[in-house]
Amino acid sequence: RVSGADFIGNIWGHLANSTDVHMDNIYTANCAHSGLSSLLTGYGLTGEIMNARVEYCGFGFGPPGNKKFPTGGACIYYAAQAYLNIIGISGDHNYGPTVKAQSIGGRRAQNLTLSGVCSIGSFYTAQSGADNAHFVFDGVDGLTATGITTYRNGVDTAYVAEFRGTN
Repeated sequence: RVSGADFIGNIWGHLANSTDVHMDNIYTANCAHSGLSSLLTGYGLTGEIMNARVEYCGFGFGPPGNKKFPTGGACIYYAAQAYLNIIGISGDHNYGPTVKAQSIGGRRAQNLTLSGVCSIGSFYTAQSGADNAHFVFDGVDGLTATGITTYRNGVDTAYVAEFRGTN
């Protein structure tokens, strides 16, 4: 359980592979990969992330980094088989999608809920061949989204949401 934490200028803002995670009033900025993420096969970030602001994360993915991270430089990256509630999040000028959820290692992301999520200028510098959308859902079972807002803010983002193999 984390409340009132700042993750600034790290490789990862918060890389969790644990259950029962509850984060509230989080600020993450200038992380090379992603602000908040789960990645390891067989584990997952489960619980809730509330009242967070994630900005300028994923810069290692975009110029000048030009790297191809599995997270795609996402503000919040989710690849797990449990549940995650994302409530009251602002993703501001990240180099990848505000939320990217996908199956990984043969395990599908499950039970994802987004409520009151705002994406501003997602894909701050769009990458050729990348998922060029505010929200990317690839192989997700159980997705609910309400109160979603997107702003272009001078950045060309091709799509609001991209769905591939998602129920």
